[in-house]
Amino acid sequence: MRGQGLPSLASPSRTRRRAGLACLTLTFALAAPVHALDPQKSITQFTHTAWSAKDGIPGPVRAIAQTRDGYLWLGTEAGLYRFDGLRFAPYERSSAHPHGPAVLSLLAARDGSLWMGFGSGGIGLLRDGQFTHFPPGEGVPAGGILSIVEDAAGSIWAAGQYGLASFQNGKWRRVGTEMGYAAPAAQALLVDQAGTLWVATDGLNFGLSKDPVRVNTILALARNATRFSPTGNAVGMIGPGLRQRQEHVDRPH
Repeated sequence: MRGQGLPSLASPSRTRRRAGLACLTLTFALAAPVHALDPQKSITQFTHTAWSAKDGIPGPVRAIAQTRDGYLWLGTEAGLYRFDGLRFAPYERSSAHPHGPAVLSLLAARDGSLWMGFGSGGIGLLRDGQFTHFPPGEGVPAGGILSIVEDAAGSIWAAGQYGLASFQNGKWRRVGTEMGYAAPAAQALLVDQAGTLWVATDGLNFGLSKDPVRVNTILALARNATRFSPTGNAVGMIGPGLRQRQEHVDRPH
């Protein structure tokens, strides 16, 4: 684990400008940007601006997060990018970032820090201008980090291709059967408004479905609980974030 100064911003290369054809669409209100969108307005009453690879966004974009300083961060196959409202700028790879460039997951934590999960393994933290690297093997699951969330108590959780982990008191630790989590991996995480942590498991046949694809399940950790509770719901392979997958899942009491 190392702490270093924040890597400098570099100009996007022509290669990165041409990499991928994904287009990111951001929506801004006509009112001042500090205000939330007015729910009484229709979508046609807002100004829409679209940016694509020719504007400096390499595709595809895997994750988006906005830190409390207002910056928008993009996790892409080509690395981490920051948007200041006018331009997208990549962060240079350095000794503080020894991974491959792909960033699969992002979390803007309540304390203003930015967590990132890398496709080649490991987790990064940007806090107060300092970068900290958490390599696989120190409580961090091996393989790509697919999802990162913060729970109601401020603990950070990471779902990986080879495990589930939580960050508490400055250290990562693997989560397993001691908390009722028997699956060897995790696909996606979500913390709802009640503080419940939902996890889409990966790598274990729970026998919940005759469909050979839907062999995993969703487990839930209620706020202040110490063990995950089964939901009995089968789930297949899903994308980042549980999104609407939880709509048929019973909330634990």
